[in-house]
Amino acid sequence: MTTGGAYGTMLDSNWGVWLTQEGKAATLSYAGGYSAEWIVEAFGLSDGSVVPLADFGSVAFTGLTTSLPSWTMTKAEQVGLGAGPLLLAAPTGPDASGRGFSVTYTG
Repeated sequence: MTTGGAYGTMLDSNWGVWLTQEGKAATLSYAGGYSAEWIVEAFGLSDGSVVPLADFGSVAFTGLTTSLPSWTMTKAEQVGLGAGPLLLAAPTGPDASGRGFSVTYTG
């Protein structure tokens, strides 16, 4: 979870206990939500520059789950990673199960 310049992570198996918590906020709180994200991304440095995205080939995300009982992905939810007019990484639509997809480096 990222919010207001702070971030943290927690496991579904230990809900409510933050594994990591850093940033401007002294504490993070989260009462639950209705979204999940699986991400391939370029990251930024503290000086504001972005580290060039490595040619990672393809990455497959399979067997994805959430705590929502009847969840599946839709093609409308896919978002590519771009830099200005360039597409750097392109996701596929969901696989036949609706619980997986791939992301391919396009440079």
